[in-house]
Parts: sequence; structure tokens; C-alpha cells
Amino acid sequence: MSVSDTVKFYVSADLPLGSPATAPVLSAPLPHQSPAPSVPNLRPALVNGVRVWLECPAWCVEDHVAANERHLADVDHSGSMVDVTMTDVDGVPQLLGWVRLSAEPGSSRPELRRPHLLVEDGDGFTAMVALEDAGGFADSLAAAAERVRAMVRAAG
Repeated sequence: MSVSDTVKFYVSADLPLGSPATAPVLSAPLPHQSPAPSVPNLRPALVNGVRVWLECPAWCVEDHVAANERHLADVDHSGSMVDVTMTDVDGVPQLLGWVRLSAEPGSSRPELRRPHLLVEDGDGFTAMVALEDAGGFADSLAAAAERVRAMVRAAG
């Protein structure tokens, strides 16, 4: 171990003011933060400014370093967003909402600790869908799309 791998503590209570300490009284290895331990899906996160490593689901795309949550319990996992869009009559693309996978390991609600879908509209509406109900949700989206197509055919 080199000097750069060790932190040294000096006690100066018995030294005259301004005198340099000549020998460390305690020496301890510094913890190393990288490379990451070899655990699958282990990723860095900042929690109140401290770098920690946590296991992420394979689908998580959250930048846990940039999020810098205040408490470890606030670290959530988020998947890529699936946007629901349309183009209005003026040719302007409009975002109606999005769906993404989510898990909130620190939640007091067990159903939110498990992976689930978040359905959001950008204006404050959020619905949480259990994965066992996701197929029904997808079926309702497909059925709504087919009804829209039927309206277009009927009009045209």
C-alpha cells in the first residue's frame, strides 16, 4: 500500500501551536470507490452527495448520480418512457402522455416496491398499474386505437 492509499491522522494536542506533527498516530487505508464491485447491474448513485453502489433492475435507465437523492430510501428505478403522441390539425406534434416501468424500493407501499407501470399525462395525472394488470391495459390501448381507426374509416 502506498502513501496515496492511506489516510494518516495526527494528534497535535501536545504540540506547541504551529508545530508540525512528525509521525502519524493512526494510519488507515482509504476506501476505494471504483472500479465497481463485480455484481450484475451494480450502478453508482449519489445519496446526499456520497457515492454509493446499488443494484439496479436491468431495465432501469435512471441516472442515480445526477438525481443525488437526499436519502437512500428516495432512490427509485425508472425505465425508458413510451410516449403517446399525435399530430394536431396544425401539424404540431403533441405529447399526450407516457408509460414507463418503475420501482420504488423505499416506498411504504409493497405494491410500489415491486416493478409496476407508471402512466402519466404531464399535467399531474399519474396512475400506477400492477404488472399483472399491464396486459389488460395494453389491450385497452389497442382497442382504443382500433376504435379511432374505425371513426376515421366511418368519416371517410
